[in-house]
Amino acid sequence: MLNERSKSLLAKLPTESLDKYVEVRDYFLGEFKLTAEQYRERFRTAVKSLTETYTLFGSRVKNLFLYYLQNRKAKSVEQVIDLCL
Repeated sequence: MLNERSKSLLAKLPTESLDKYVEVRDYFLGEFKLTAEQYRERFRTAVKSLTETYTLFGSRVKNLFLYYLQNRKAKSVEQVIDLCL
């Protein structure tokens, strides 16, 4: 079910790491990591699809915003406000 790039990346991992979900997940996230600007833009341009419920849409938008804050290393309310402004 993986695309070609993902398959080629898996081939670079040591065999013992392939059995550990956390290691594979972290490796993929590191390779496909979006920048803070990309998370921000996706958050700003998010639109609910016709097949998506409002609950799923809200969850998706919330996750995009949290990823953005995490990427910017915002730890306090003041830092979040500064990023929003």
